[in-house]
Amino acid sequence: MIDAEINSFLLPDGEVLGDGGQYIKIAGVMTYYEVHGAGEPLLLLMGGLVTLESLHSLVYELMQHYQVWVPERRGHGRSSDCPQPHSYPLYAADAAAFMQAVGLERAKVVGWSDGGILALYLARDRPELVERMALIGAAAHVCGYEEAFFNQAKAITWDNLAPEDKELLAEHTPMDDEYLPRLVDTVRSMWLTSPNLLAEDLATIAAPTLVLVGQHDLVRLEHARDMVRALPAGQLAVVPGVSHYGPLERPWLINAILLDFLAGRPSRPSPLNPAPA
Repeated sequence: MIDAEINSFLLPDGEVLGDGGQYIKIAGVMTYYEVHGAGEPLLLLMGGLVTLESLHSLVYELMQHYQVWVPERRGHGRSSDCPQPHSYPLYAADAAAFMQAVGLERAKVVGWSDGGILALYLARDRPELVERMALIGAAAHVCGYEEAFFNQAKAITWDNLAPEDKELLAEHTPMDDEYLPRLVDTVRSMWLTSPNLLAEDLATIAAPTLVLVGQHDLVRLEHARDMVRALPAGQLAVVPGVSHYGPLERPWLINAILLDFLAGRPSRPSPLNPAPA
């Protein structure tokens, strides 16, 4: 959900997020993407049923330290779609194909919500592409959500989608008028049945991984702890006072945590991740 008070998506370099990007064909989908900043590459992955404008607070800060690549996932925003059900493995395959198509051999990855989940699948299936990754409000398994998530997911339709998200999706989609209600239906079905990553899947992910959740997130705190225990190089950050929409609520705090992690600064051993023998 995009903060209704944000009426400008201006970036530090004077460009406007959502304006002037490029297209590349990935698995039959005309995929819209933008690149902002300079330095080491960072792939930034958005949540579900939003456009890339939802990432404004993250892009604004991260581009001052990295070259940030921001694709809009199939069916979302300005990207087209193919007539097949959406799934996290499909999203991850698209992300891998996108990286290869634009020449990103390896990158840091930050994903919010659905973007974080697909990052987990990407790191599991294509580990050579992921240097390290930060997951914001992302569960590894559908059982890891609070009951409130299921109540919201079951009830969501195109008609009751958050007005600001609905407006941006409708404004930018290249698909026909009947498409967006179908997108909501397929994403809702995906949310209610996945992801389905188990501890043994997470154990294969070697990339250092930050599991970041809000104090009042839709992801259960105990599930986040379980994820960190299962990941060989996992770290946990719980951001006080925020919900699933932490990057909109306290962007300065979340960005500071992300930058510290992405820089690879060593963390102290904890009971969740003891130092190697």
